[in-house]
Amino acid sequence: MASTTSRPETIDQARTRLAQRARESGVKLRVDVNTGRWYATSVSRPGMEHFCTAHSCTCEGFIRRQRCVHHSAVLAALGWLDFDDDTPVTPNPPLGDESR
Repeated sequence: MASTTSRPETIDQARTRLAQRARESGVKLRVDVNTGRWYATSVSRPGMEHFCTAHSCTCEGFIRRQRCVHHSAVLAALGWLDFDDDTPVTPNPPLGDESR
């Protein structure tokens, strides 16, 4: 019987996979022109946005696992992830600060 060995996913592979999932699930990015802050829409909670940086996200998934689709989408938009198809996630056009 042949044994198959699989390697654990690297953090870069996980981030690329999550960025692709963000694209497929319709996560939208927004940059506040006044502050330069990044926001990503929540798929599980319509109407909610998560504040993201190049190092973190305010969503529960990132808090638990230190990775999420929102954070990975921002990394992709910044050009920090490699995709096989060379079509990274791009942010929506910058918008002014919308009253919350």
